[in-house]
Amino acid sequence: MITVTAKVVVPKCSIDSNDKKRVFIVHNPMVEPMKLSTLSQRISKYKRTQIKDKKIAECKAKTCGASLKFAREALEVLEDLYGDLAFEEL
Repeated sequence: MITVTAKVVVPKCSIDSNDKKRVFIVHNPMVEPMKLSTLSQRISKYKRTQIKDKKIAECKAKTCGASLKFAREALEVLEDLYGDLAFEEL
């Protein structure tokens, strides 16, 4: 089993006597050890949610398209029945 670990190092400040400049040495902060199985579980959950989100988006696009088509057909019927009078203000 593979684990990921990191070493914690306190930032050090050294002063050069000639230039009086400070040089900071900073290392990565502590990272919690994670098992490979945990990472693979997270990836699989992410993939499943992406698939579900894609299906939901496709479904919403279809319903919006159907609604738009219905509205356009209704406007065509009104125009066929009443002509230009259908869209004039009263």
